[in-house]
Amino acid sequence: MILIRHHAKIKELIVSGHLTDYQVISKGITKRPVLIFYFDNHKTCTIRKSKFEDYWDILDKWEEKQG
Repeated sequence: MILIRHHAKIKELIVSGHLTDYQVISKGITKRPVLIFYFDNHKTCTIRKSKFEDYWDILDKWEEKQG
């Protein structure tokens, strides 16, 4: 349940304009790929590869807004 709220919070922050940048790192601390989000009002968040697909559409929309 906590993870569901975690992902919902991240998506809410992106949609509300608080995402400043993101990156994919092929080998994070766990030696596995991670997606890292940077926010202007929240701590940095990392996402495991198994959840990447949940974010591509929302990130495409974010990038369109960035110009």
